[in-house]
Amino acid sequence: MARRQSTRRANAERLIATPSTLPAAGGTVRLRARVRRAAICRFSSAGALKALPSTKSCRSGLASVTVKVPRNRSSSPRRYTLYLTVGKLHGARHTVREVIVVRRRPGSGGSTLSGVTAASGVNGQAASLTAVGAPVITSEPTDQSVAAGAPVTFSAAASGTPAPNAQWQVSADAGATWAQTSPSFAASAAENGDEYRAVFTNSLGTATTAVVTLSVAPESTTNFSGYISFASPGQSFSAVSASWTVPTVTCQPGETSWAAQWPGIGDGSSVAQDGTETDCFNGVPNYWAWYEMYGDQAVNGGYAVPLSGSTYPVQPGDVMTGSVSLSGTTWLLTIADATQNWSSETQIAQPTPGMSQGSAEWMVEDPNGCSPQCDVLAQYSPVTFSHATATGGGLTGPISSFPVTVMEIDQNSTLLATSGQLNATGDGFTDTWLAG
Repeated sequence: MARRQSTRRANAERLIATPSTLPAAGGTVRLRARVRRAAICRFSSAGALKALPSTKSCRSGLASVTVKVPRNRSSSPRRYTLYLTVGKLHGARHTVREVIVVRRRPGSGGSTLSGVTAASGVNGQAASLTAVGAPVITSEPTDQSVAAGAPVTFSAAASGTPAPNAQWQVSADAGATWAQTSPSFAASAAENGDEYRAVFTNSLGTATTAVVTLSVAPESTTNFSGYISFASPGQSFSAVSASWTVPTVTCQPGETSWAAQWPGIGDGSSVAQDGTETDCFNGVPNYWAWYEMYGDQAVNGGYAVPLSGSTYPVQPGDVMTGSVSLSGTTWLLTIADATQNWSSETQIAQPTPGMSQGSAEWMVEDPNGCSPQCDVLAQYSPVTFSHATATGGGLTGPISSFPVTVMEIDQNSTLLATSGQLNATGDGFTDTWLAG
């Protein structure tokens, strides 16, 4: 019976070391012992571990001692032993032995090593031990490169007692601000270049991982460079708009080439859109505005309708705004030139079957692409889209409000045009001609 009581007492001890990590330069560890039904608690040590023998009352259920650990001049672990004796003033006593402090020099990663690591009780029974400590990063996240829409999972790990909680953060402005996020998601083109980190926290402190970057690869096409958002199942887009500056086109002698800039709503079979055209005809630059109900045979056979150049002139550097929306059964296509001070509005009844509302698009286009052979993409100066917004799925907001894919023009394994990252407000980007 006495033996079982002694074992229960031994198992009741809870030894807590603060801090649980020490550098090779040494330091102090404060040890606390929680005991039950004991009148005496005595700490003692041997060897290099500096702890003065002490005896005190344990009626409060708590005993403590501060241990000074010397400098470790070796790269090997150093082990020290501390003894804790608990019991009655004039009766049976038992000793918790071999409280071991292990210390190493910091490794190449600069980490410090564990503090109190083990203890044993009487009769071979192990005493409970908690080695508390602030979080220490043990596994860093890594950069990831994926295609738009592909799954992404960042991972990291940290040690510490109590076990730390991890909170992932994302920054879209090069670390100026951080917001909470999930480590697992489907990549969007709008997230290209975003930075991620994990913050591990427990009651004793916080540790933050290195910052890593997500790269989202554009989708290669033969005739589109820009951003597109596809509606979720059961949803659709009802409005899209953008502003842009008409680029300057450089034409070679005798060259015929094409480039268009526009916002629109649709998909591969039909698109409601309006914009500007910046082309070369026989080596001469041409600039003009248009609207198009691509796929609606009742409107110019489903192809672009040019606006009169005398009434609606367009020149390089003009600031344009284009919008497309569906209200009830009527499409409204509006394009305006703030520099030339004109505006054109066209209303078109929804055809049967209706025009697609499956995507919102902000594009630079080589209008005829590569069917059957590739038309030449005109050499245009960089085009910056701004104030680019859409309405879809009950939400109105900038491009960054929607899951998007970025596209680039690649013909015959030659990258001709690509779009940069979204701006800080998520409503603009710059598209750049690369090669001819």
